[in-house]
Amino acid sequence: MLITVIGVSRLGRVTGLPVDDPAGLLHAVAGATDGHILLLAPLHRASDAREQAHVLLAARPEARVSVLALPHHALTLALVADEVMRRPDLADADPTTVWQLVRQSAARSRSLVWHPRLGGLADHPRTSGELIGDLGRAPGWFCELGPESFTVVPGRRGARFRSGETVLHLGEAPPLLKTQLGDVRAVPVMVEVAPAPYRSRRSVEVTVLAAPVLPTTLLAPCASCGAGLVDQQCPFCGAGPVPRATASETYRRSAATPTPLTPPREILPVPDAVASRSAPVLVTTRGETT
Repeated sequence: MLITVIGVSRLGRVTGLPVDDPAGLLHAVAGATDGHILLLAPLHRASDAREQAHVLLAARPEARVSVLALPHHALTLALVADEVMRRPDLADADPTTVWQLVRQSAARSRSLVWHPRLGGLADHPRTSGELIGDLGRAPGWFCELGPESFTVVPGRRGARFRSGETVLHLGEAPPLLKTQLGDVRAVPVMVEVAPAPYRSRRSVEVTVLAAPVLPTTLLAPCASCGAGLVDQQCPFCGAGPVPRATASETYRRSAATPTPLTPPREILPVPDAVASRSAPVLVTTRGETT
């Protein structure tokens, strides 16, 4: 099982992919022997991820790729994937179980971007309050990514971090960000991320991870690649369940209506009256002669 993330450099056990190379995934899995690959992408990189998956499948039709585009920045996706891949109980896990854990962790984790000012954001038209707040000294803002857009919160109010919570951030945190993170355990992550519409030159990606729970439901196997099925479909190859072995229609009809057996003939002693005939006479159990 291989997990890759587009738009970030390598992080731990997770392979990073470039955004400007359609053959990036093909090059990344050149030495891989397992055919199941999970490709994670931020929403704005979904088309780039699918293009790389198509290039890989054109060159290696036996590969099995699942592309997940999620409302997170690349840093969170790489951290989620690395956390799942480090679990010792998943060493020989079904690929779909890993797929489920990644989705579950992503659904419970948080992706934020801290900005000293909002002026550098191309995709966020500022409100009058935000324009006034950006005047003077840099106030700091937290933008939390979501399925549809992102929510902007002034840095002085914080971003609802719990006391003692572990918060991971990209690179070294500026002094203002350290102050606005509050009483948390801040951990820097040294990776490179690609440009994104929700970040500017001085932005800092922030992640709060949530641990997933290992599912206990036994999944039916895929008829094509053997991975577990989700809603009767394989997330890696799209095939359905293994067909159940059934008896043929002819066999079932013959078993349902058994053919009556004909009583066997038996040879009885020849009567004295006909013993003198040259040809033998067969007598059935009903006493009829032939």
